[in-house]
Formats: sequence, structure tokens, C-alpha cells
Amino acid sequence: HFFFNTLGSIQSFTLTEGDSFKVSSYLGKYARMMRQTLESSYNELVSIENEIDFLRNYLELESLRQPEKFVQKKHNTN
Repeated sequence: HFFFNTLGSIQSFTLTEGDSFKVSSYLGKYARMMRQTLESSYNELVSIENEIDFLRNYLELESLRQPEKFVQKKHNTN
């Protein structure tokens, strides 16, 4: 479901945004996520580093699709 929604968003960006850099970036993130999904389907286990990378990509794509639903919180390092 997510993959089809993402493709629809990419299509929408190409028609409305007119920003080829944003569209290219979005396609790159989508392709990377697809590759990760396919590669992990061949493995019984996935490293925590790969899982974190996958989740970051997912959240980046979702925040591009629905920017009003994602607010980045600043971390307090004190």
C-alpha cells in the first residue's frame, strides 16, 4: 500500500512542484527503500543498522508525502 501511495505522490510532484531536484531526491529515496525491501526478503535476519536506515528512509518519504503530519522535534542535549 505504501509503495503505491509513494508512486502517486511522486507523480503528483512531477505535475505540481516543477522542482526536478525534489522529484529526483524523492525517486532516489523510493528506489533505495525498494532495494532494501527486496534484499531483506532474501535474509532471515536483518541487522539493526539496516533496519534503522530503512525506518529513516520510510519516515523521510512519509514526511515528503504528508509534511503537515510530521513535526521535527529538537533534542535537548542537557
